[in-house]
Formats: sequence, C-alpha cells, structure tokens
Amino acid sequence: MEARKLLQAYSSQPEIVRELEAYIPLPFGRAGDVPASGVPEDQSLVAAWQGYLADARTEGIYPTLHRHLVQFRFPIQAGISTTAVYRQVTRQGANPEAFAEASGLVLSAPDQLQLFLYNSLGGRLPVLVAEERSDFVRIIQALCYRNEPQPIPDTMGAALIKGINNWDRIRRLQQNSAYWGGTSWVQQKDQYQDSLIVLSKIPYSNVPAAAMGLSETDWLEQSLQIRLAHEGAHYFTLRHFGRMHTNMYDELIADYAGIRAVLPRFRADWFLRFIGLADYPQLRADGRLRNYLGQPAMTSSARRCLQTILRDAAQQLEVFDQQIHPTTGADFRRQLWTICQHNLLEIAAPNGHERLLHIYHHHQPVLAL
Repeated sequence: MEARKLLQAYSSQPEIVRELEAYIPLPFGRAGDVPASGVPEDQSLVAAWQGYLADARTEGIYPTLHRHLVQFRFPIQAGISTTAVYRQVTRQGANPEAFAEASGLVLSAPDQLQLFLYNSLGGRLPVLVAEERSDFVRIIQALCYRNEPQPIPDTMGAALIKGINNWDRIRRLQQNSAYWGGTSWVQQKDQYQDSLIVLSKIPYSNVPAAAMGLSETDWLEQSLQIRLAHEGAHYFTLRHFGRMHTNMYDELIADYAGIRAVLPRFRADWFLRFIGLADYPQLRADGRLRNYLGQPAMTSSARRCLQTILRDAAQQLEVFDQQIHPTTGADFRRQLWTICQHNLLEIAAPNGHERLLHIYHHHQPVLAL
C-alpha cells in the first residue's frame, strides 16, 4: 500500500499508477534479512578461468577462448542459431571441428583483447575487454544472442552475462565418472555455467568527454572504471540476493557503484546525464533510459513519471552519500547493501535519504559467508 501512496504523488491517473507498479521491482532485501556483508567465496567458474588465463599467456586470448567457448567457433550470421550444426555444438556438445560451418567468430582486433579476473563486491569473476567497438558488439551477439546479428544500442558499453553453458567444463565433469554418475548434476548449474563481464572502450553511456569536462584520454579511462564497478554491482546483487533485473532500479544501484569508483562522492547530475536526463525533463534521443523501459515499452506518460522518480531518487542518494564517510571496502559494501533494502520509490521519497541513513546506522549486516 505504501508503494501506491508514493506513486500517487507522481500521478493521479490509476492506469499510470498500475503501469509503474508493474515496472518497479521489490527491493532486493529487507533489513530483517540476515545478509552477507563480506565477499562471497569464489564460484567454481573462477578455477576454470584461472586455467584459461594461464593458457592465454602462452597461446593468446582469442585462441584460448576459441578453443574453450563454443560460441567463439561460429560467425555472426542471421539464422545461424536455428541450424542443426549450431544446435548440435551448443546444446549437445558436438565437436565443432567436425563442421565447416564452425568457421570462427571474426573479430577486427583479436590480438588486442584483454582478459583478467576482477575482485568485485560479489566475488571474483572473469572480465573480457574489447579494444574495438565492433568486436565488443560481435562478442555480445555471440554470447547473449546465439551468434545472431542483434542490434546493440550505442549506449551499451558493457554487460554482465550469466548462465553461459561452458562445454569445456561439462566435458571435465563427464571425465569425472563419480560426479557424472549422479542424477542431479544438471541442476547444479554453478558447476558448468559461467558468468562473464564484457567491456568496451567507448565513452560511458555514449556521453562525450567534453560534456564531462574531461580530456578524451581521462574520460575513456574513467569510463572503463565506471563500467567495471557498474557490472560488479550487478554481480553483487546476483550473489547476495540471487537476482538482477533489466530495470532502472538496478541501473541506479549499479551507476551509484560506478560513479563512486571514480569520485569520492556520488553525483546525481552524473547519473542523470548517463541515463539521458541531463536536460530534465527532456530525455536525450539516445538516452540509456530508453533501453530499460520494459517489453513492451511503457507509455510515454508513465515514462515521464519514471523520469521524475529517477531524478528524485538520484538526489536522495546524493544526500545520503554525503553523510556517510566510508574508509574500507566493507563500509562501501554496507552502503550498497543499505540501498538494496529499499525499492526505487522508497529511495525517491522526500525522506528517502533519512530512510537510508536509518538502515545504515541501525541494521548493520553480519558476516554470513
């Protein structure tokens, strides 16, 4: 009921209220929960990717990924995901060497890929950086869209990809007869599915350096740091709360972490610029917000209300952040956990910063690893 009351402050039209109610997710947690304040233990995928990193040091990153990830065995081609060969290789584990169609993922600068493990707030996970924008697009198409030429928005410069079936890891399980002989291995997806951050080297949210008052070099460097922390925040909610959404609630939390990775304080104006609302209430034609309006996209009337909610939430977060003085990584995890205890409307409320401060000071997370 409180959510409806808060929404009615933005619109008196029942249909808009209902539309926004359906769009705004529940908070990730509640203060009554017992959260894990420390960094979770590594998932089993980390050991596999440590091996890939070792291989890459001798044979190169692209050849290593080409050998271990079946999606790197196929070009980007319309309709390829429906072919028998693609299904046999990606769904049944057939050897791609046996098929001429598995000619490889074509990249412009395969020698300029970067691969490393990132110590995120949700634990370590692999990160792949593409120097060329076209290579980033092809990698996203391969891993997220089954090698189909799905258009990628210019404002998209990073992705946390989860649930990648890794046939290299599956084959290792097959070799372990004691493990493979069980009946429940399919349900233990952490034993064979990967999570991976893919980053590009373009200005964050396609915002030019001049708009940020920075040199091209400095802004590209900061953009990479923001993206890394942004995707790490998504991994934080996935590991600590078991979910993440394609929603502006998640984007606010992740941009909070991203901005704090390069600035001592969160800035609401940076967040609004990143999502296309630097000239609020005018939404930039290519504003990142447009990528998060649901399917089908919400009506323009509801979107305008959402824009106001996001502006208010960013301003309340800025006030909250100004009154907190973290000194350690654990302190920042506590801040992020605090934000996750509130939904978008609670953050945006006139007393949103007070709600956040109350939880931060009176509901300290306990270590539960």
